[in-house]
Amino acid sequence: MSEPELEYNPELVVDGDTDQRECIQTTTQVAEAWWQVRLKQISTINSLQIFYKETETPYVQKKRLAGFSVYVSNGTSVPSGERCYHHEGDNYPELNQDIQCKAVGRIVTVIIQRPPEANFSNSLCVSNHALLELCEVEVYGCQVGFYGIDCTSECPIDCVDGQCDPVTGECRYGCVDGYFGPKCEQDCETDITACIAELCPENCASQTCDFFGACLEGCKAGWQGTDCTSQCGAEFYGENCETRCFCDHGTCDSQNGSCPDSMCLEGWEPPTCSRIALQQSGNGAPEGMVNSSTFYAVTAVAVIINAVLLGTVVKLACRLKLFKKLPGIKGPKKKVLSVFKSKKQSSNTDDPKAKNKQKQLPSRKAVNDYTDPPNKDYYLDPVNTSYNELNKRESKADMNIYEGLDDEEAIYYSISK
Repeated sequence: MSEPELEYNPELVVDGDTDQRECIQTTTQVAEAWWQVRLKQISTINSLQIFYKETETPYVQKKRLAGFSVYVSNGTSVPSGERCYHHEGDNYPELNQDIQCKAVGRIVTVIIQRPPEANFSNSLCVSNHALLELCEVEVYGCQVGFYGIDCTSECPIDCVDGQCDPVTGECRYGCVDGYFGPKCEQDCETDITACIAELCPENCASQTCDFFGACLEGCKAGWQGTDCTSQCGAEFYGENCETRCFCDHGTCDSQNGSCPDSMCLEGWEPPTCSRIALQQSGNGAPEGMVNSSTFYAVTAVAVIINAVLLGTVVKLACRLKLFKKLPGIKGPKKKVLSVFKSKKQSSNTDDPKAKNKQKQLPSRKAVNDYTDPPNKDYYLDPVNTSYNELNKRESKADMNIYEGLDDEEAIYYSISK
C-alpha cells in the first residue's frame, strides 16, 4: 500500500487530527525549514505536543527532526523571541514529542536548521538539508492572567505583571513589594522574617539574610560578597571562595575546585589539586599526602612552636648565665652593667669628685664601641648586641633582692625573671 501524498497546507497541523494521513511537508533542498502558528491572544504557554510523520524508515525521519527548536514570540520574524526548547544530546528525538515550554507570547515557531548549531552533538548523523513533516502541533496554556484546567481562575493580584503559571497559579516573576510566597498571598508586615528569607539572594548559604539582603551565614560554594552575587576568582573555590586551588593554568571549578583535564601545578595531586603529593618511597608507592588547608595549618603551628622553643632556650641560657662573657667587648674586664645601686655603692652626690664620675647616657651604639656602661636602667642584650631598655622593677620585694646582689648578678636575675 502506497503512502498518502503529503500536502503543503500548514493548517493541517492545527486541525486537531493526529492521523498520519493529514500531514504537511516543507520545501526540500533548503538550509532552514520552519512552521509557525498564531494563537488567538497572548498566552502563558506551559507545554507542546508534536506529532511528526512516521514512515517505514523511522531512522531517516529522526535524522531529519534532530536538532529542532521551538520559539515563542509576539512577532513573525524567524527565528525570534524566546527559545523554550532545543533538541540536543547524543540521542535522536522521538517522532512524537511532549515538550515543556514555559514562555509567554502569541507566535509559536518550530524550526530546523542545517547544518545544526555549532554545539550540536557530533555523534549524531543528521540530514544534509532541512525538512519538516508535521502531522499535528498542539499548544497548551492559558490567556495571560488566568490559570487552571479551564483557564477560568485569575492569577493572584500581587503577581508581578499579573502573570502566573497556567497550571499551578504560582507567580512567574515574583511578587510586588510587600508580599511574598508562591502566590504572593503573604504580607511582609505580618511575617517580616519569612518575607526576608523569601527575598534573600539565591546564593546565600541556608537562604538567610538581613533586611538589606546581606547573607548572614556566608555564601554557597562558588560565590562571594555580602550578597553572594560575585563568583570566585580564578584561583579560588568553595564556600565564600576561601579555598585556593593549584591548577596548572590557574583556573578551577568555582564550586568543587577541580582543574581542567586534572592538570595541577607541580607537586599537587589531581583531580582537585588540593593535596600535596609527597615524595615516593623506593618501591614507587607514595609516602603520603597532605591537604592544602592542612598544609597551611601545620606550617603556622610549626612557626609558633619554633618561636616558643627559641624563647625557652634563651630564657634557660640566661638562667644558667651562659651569656656572662659577652663576645666583642675588648679591654680589661668590667662589670657589665649597674642596673640598680647596691649597698656597696656610695650614693653621696655632694662629693664633687663623685659628681665628676657620673657618666652621661650615651646614644645607642654597637657593642664594640662601648667602653663604660651607663649608670641607667639599660642592659646589654647578649643576643642582638645592642642596648635595650629594661622593664623597670618597682616591686619592693624585687628591690630588696637586687640590693643583696652585685651588679652583674642583678642583671641576670632581672633577665631570667
